[in-house]
Amino acid sequence: MTGEILTPSQSFSRMRLLGALLIVILVAAACVSPRIDVSWASMTTLGDNQNIFIAFKDRVLQISPINGAGIPLLNSQGEERVDEQGNVRTWVVSNQQVEGAQFFSAPLLIEENTLLLPAYNERLYTVDLSTARVNNTNGEAIPGGVITNAAYVDNVYYLPLIHGGVVAMEYLGEDQFTEKWHFELDDGVWSAPLVADGVVYFGAIDHNLYALDAETGEELWRVDLEGGIGSTPRLYNDRLYVGSFSRKLFVISLNGEIVDEFSTDHWIWGTPAIAGNTAYIADLGGSVYALDISDDLNLIWRKDLGGRGIRANPLVYEDIVLVASRDGLVYWLDRNTGEEIFNRNLEVELLADPLLIEPSEEAGITDAMVVIATTDINRLLVAYQFDNGLKLWTHPR
Repeated sequence: MTGEILTPSQSFSRMRLLGALLIVILVAAACVSPRIDVSWASMTTLGDNQNIFIAFKDRVLQISPINGAGIPLLNSQGEERVDEQGNVRTWVVSNQQVEGAQFFSAPLLIEENTLLLPAYNERLYTVDLSTARVNNTNGEAIPGGVITNAAYVDNVYYLPLIHGGVVAMEYLGEDQFTEKWHFELDDGVWSAPLVADGVVYFGAIDHNLYALDAETGEELWRVDLEGGIGSTPRLYNDRLYVGSFSRKLFVISLNGEIVDEFSTDHWIWGTPAIAGNTAYIADLGGSVYALDISDDLNLIWRKDLGGRGIRANPLVYEDIVLVASRDGLVYWLDRNTGEEIFNRNLEVELLADPLLIEPSEEAGITDAMVVIATTDINRLLVAYQFDNGLKLWTHPR
């Protein structure tokens, strides 16, 4: 059945069988977004200290990469704030401040001391970075919920909507936004857009990869990739590399023409990693592929890891390809051969993209580390030294 073309209803049925994130429930939901019981994390780093921000379920946390502890809140004298029991108060935004909100999108720094939090309840929130205080507790209304990361250029934020395409919101300052344009679709957008050279590229569940004018939202082209798209396009050497639920990796020209394609055994959800003219992709059957992209797409190696498949993006650093599997295993693979070097078993579902923390003298980080987010709030983050897999810390500690 490799390369079969799936109708939307067949795609939804297959998603339920695979249990891939249970997002089908969201697509079938009414316009007012219901609360999601199953969730997955999104991480980013901000600042010279590479502090980790993680959005998960009803909260956004700021975590130290040094030891996994929550970043303490400080008073005007620079002293740690404490609660009535004398416990140090740490940086967190939760549904106690914004009732009903769920967060799947990593925060974005929109001003020197202001973060943007897109939420699933069809709102945008701004947060004071120093105090973790939500500035606009009612939120700025947007025409759909957000379940993945946003893209931005200058003061315009391109938000993928679980129902209804992509909306561009311009930040006017002082917690004010205006809708610049809304490209409406009947189906959802489950992956972050890519913005490059004045063009917004994104894939949708309607099987199409779209290119829009970033200023006006006008459609420049679309191309049918034969299946739903949960992958953010990767731009490399004037080509777009994007996976599809049609069990293929496609190479697309910037004019919207399919240049090449490579068939995999199962759906591709994650975005390919590209390094040194080699693309690394993983599929929901648990296979990892290294492809030579210097000319045509040619297989260099393939590693079958099995299990429940790989939803997260591969991470390439130095001579290692790291992948996190849905069955709880994190694999370190040799970048040149695909051979397994070692693995670590977290015994809990892994859906989020691994986060690389690079060495930084200023941040006090001597060796590269990788942070893995789980679906267990009681063991939300686990950090390993990248080169040897030594566990460094767990959050909560």
